[in-house]
Amino acid sequence: MRTLSEEEILYGINTRDHEAFRQLFKMYYAPLRYFAKQLIGKDLRDDFIEIVFLKLRLRNRPFESFKIVQAFLYGSVLKSCQKLVRRNPTKFNLLTGKRIKQNAGRYLVETECLRLTALQMEKA
Repeated sequence: MRTLSEEEILYGINTRDHEAFRQLFKMYYAPLRYFAKQLIGKDLRDDFIEIVFLKLRLRNRPFESFKIVQAFLYGSVLKSCQKLVRRNPTKFNLLTGKRIKQNAGRYLVETECLRLTALQMEKA
């Protein structure tokens, strides 16, 4: 199966195409897992990121652009990490919550840079 462009993935997500979701999952699963680990300082269960993709799949409104899909994915991981820290104060200390607030933007940029570098290396 050929690799879909961002526009084709966007169209596929909006029309509930299985292949578009599969390719988006393949593109973003590892980067989102890395992003979450940077935020909370610990590796997470496999289903933590899968739940974010399930929320995307169940969403009823179409996305207007691929950038909004990316924002949805990263924003969902960020919110999930914040909830996890709030609900488990014995597992995560106060510094973890502060680190998330202070560094989320930097971790997001770092993660995207790594994802795009890996993508370019695959094409080479």
